[in-house]
Amino acid sequence: MKDSGVEWLGEVPEHWEVKRLKHCIDPDRPVTYGILKPGEPDEDGMPMIRAQDYSNGWVASRQILTVSRETEAPYERSRVREGDLLITAVGAGIGNCSIVPACLDNANISRASCRISVNKSRVSSEYLLLVLMSRPTKTAIELTTRGAAQPVLNNAEVENLITPLPPLREQMDLASELLSKLERFDEQENLCSRQVEILQERRSALISAAVTGQIDVRGLVQEAGEQ
Repeated sequence: MKDSGVEWLGEVPEHWEVKRLKHCIDPDRPVTYGILKPGEPDEDGMPMIRAQDYSNGWVASRQILTVSRETEAPYERSRVREGDLLITAVGAGIGNCSIVPACLDNANISRASCRISVNKSRVSSEYLLLVLMSRPTKTAIELTTRGAAQPVLNNAEVENLITPLPPLREQMDLASELLSKLERFDEQENLCSRQVEILQERRSALISAAVTGQIDVRGLVQEAGEQ
């Protein structure tokens, strides 16, 4: 292990690097935000990804807003490619992030998102996503934007986020292991949520049956009173 030089990160394995995010991106496609004023939807236009489209998992592609080609054309620089990362840079969901899927390759983004074009020769998109989702990174973002009435994360602040960087193969292995565990956690969470719903439904049915006289609970009430 070695000292990372970053107080909140502490020690890291000796063969890891610690870089700012700007050293992890494609030099030809810098961090950028997107369309400022999308105007009215245009069915024949270009898809424009909004922060709400990925904040809680990706919405269906048919729900992605399309804007006129005339509106989108000046923002060609902010078009996304499959595997790019998006991070919410404005508002209450600041710091939310996701990976651009294949179905949205060449779409554009709104002002509320920053595009992070990963340098795939050095960095795994999945690994970097997990770094951005981590509690330390979330805390760093919160400290950066604290006190603002409307939180805004600018491009330079995104570029300067700290990234612990193992070798590429190790990044891929770590991401695979962690994403597999997160998937199992999500499955268990969904199962527990469903069980809670069923118990609430049965509770409501039991109360309704007692109130309407379908079941006789007088003996149980008397017993509870005696206890």
